[in-house]
Amino acid sequence: MFETARLLWAVAVTASTTLVAMIKAAVDVALVGRVDAAQLAAFAFVFPILFLAISVGRGIYTGTAATFVVGGPLRNNRVITKTLAAALLLSTILGFGLGLMLLTGFQYYVKLIGAEQYSEHLRNYFIVWVWTIPMMFVSANTFAIARNMGYVTLAGTFTSIANIVGVACSWFLIPNRGNSLGLGLQGSAYSTFITSVISTGLCLLFILRRTALDTETVLRAQLSDTTNKIVRVAAPVLISNLLLFTFVFFTTRVIALYGQDALAAYGAIGRIEQILLAFQIAFTTVAIAEFSRYFAQRQWRDSLAYFRRIVRLMLAVGIVLSLACIALQTRVASSLTPTAGSINITAFYLRFLTITIVFQGIFLLAVTLLNLVGESLRALMWCCVNYCLVSPAFLALSAIGYDVKLCFIALAAANLTCGIVSWRRVYKLLDGQRCKSDLQAGQELVADA
Repeated sequence: MFETARLLWAVAVTASTTLVAMIKAAVDVALVGRVDAAQLAAFAFVFPILFLAISVGRGIYTGTAATFVVGGPLRNNRVITKTLAAALLLSTILGFGLGLMLLTGFQYYVKLIGAEQYSEHLRNYFIVWVWTIPMMFVSANTFAIARNMGYVTLAGTFTSIANIVGVACSWFLIPNRGNSLGLGLQGSAYSTFITSVISTGLCLLFILRRTALDTETVLRAQLSDTTNKIVRVAAPVLISNLLLFTFVFFTTRVIALYGQDALAAYGAIGRIEQILLAFQIAFTTVAIAEFSRYFAQRQWRDSLAYFRRIVRLMLAVGIVLSLACIALQTRVASSLTPTAGSINITAFYLRFLTITIVFQGIFLLAVTLLNLVGESLRALMWCCVNYCLVSPAFLALSAIGYDVKLCFIALAAANLTCGIVSWRRVYKLLDGQRCKSDLQAGQELVADA
């Protein structure tokens, strides 16, 4: 009971951190929607690029969490300076590289997704927002290190403070009324940039105050070693997320065929999904350290029991959140979208489909565990099956009725199918390892006798 309560507390703190950030995004959606329906529709085209950056950051976070462990770069509650410097340098280079790539290829992206009519709004947004990417990647380093050091609540506090300031900035920068600047979609980009500066700066200063010198290695050698360690774990996670980015990109293009109301609803639904998925991803974030320890010590029985507990809790939390969405469907839909058509689509999603977010979370947990246990190829193959076969197949079938609601039903069905199969695959893998471990232990006892 105590372990479950401790796990739920860690998940609550982690989820609340992400939730505050997602609430900031939801506020931005609502404010932009009140300015102009076209700008809200443009927001839907922002989501795939945002997801690309988050995917890379997620890979960096997972790689950093697996690299900065107690007894390694973390010693006596201190971080080895050169290892930290190498990780931060790697993230900064990746961040600026991705930002410049997005700016350079902006026109090609707009044409590829058929967003020419929203080109000006998107350009105004991206020219500001891309400079948050290096800070996003550095934050992935610092927050993973802080959580591995045990400062889970403090790391969440930094993010909460930054996002509260960000919400205040959004109220001042986005709306076209009163004393606000009326920047619309670009105002959201500015407020996001300010939020990133505060969040990254606070956590980085905290980590820098807890460093320890390492005189045994040179920075170049440390950079190479740290890069190898992070990339070895991060690369499979990153590739998996890039496959998801490709599918999100494809889905956005399909939704665009149904008109501006469908796009506006998709932009709002994307933010709702982020909020709901934050709780599911929090379970994975909290579980990484525990599963890494179990796998390193080959404690398969404990890892199987922990996996069962995590999945049960994910289902319970998902059901509670789904019921909340059903109860608040009309209020949430009308606050996030401006037209009757988009409100109707968003309310339909909230009423029937939010429960399937749980199974999307289980799928992501399964992929992460496969990577941690050394089954990276199997994880990538399963991501390919989901994002390149199962989900596109469901989405293609939905086109028969030419109703955007069928698209959302198809996506929910794909989440449900892949989540259930993922749970079964990981369960069989861990149970198989447990059986092998028990058999080996029995043979050793017989040999000793």
